[in-house]
Amino acid sequence: MAALRARITAVADPQLARDEAIAEVTLGNGACLRAHVKHARGSVTRPMTDDELDAKFRSQASQLLAPQAQDQLLRASRDVARLRNVGQEIAAVWAA
Repeated sequence: MAALRARITAVADPQLARDEAIAEVTLGNGACLRAHVKHARGSVTRPMTDDELDAKFRSQASQLLAPQAQDQLLRASRDVARLRNVGQEIAAVWAA
């Protein structure tokens, strides 16, 4: 994986929109493959579903939190407008 990573170059293109990307791959035989994404998933034009957001949250949170704490934090974030003290609620999850 490290060898592959070393062969990858990311180049910013100021002509692309903020949620736009182009990926080009040059194969060993010299052939070039190109993909253009006009609006990335998660952008205003292509918002993520609640299930996708939950999966993304869990993929990141699982590195730090046990499943039960993930559940609590996810519930708290869904009900943030109803929480009396957001900081206290979040701190409680981390303390558990």
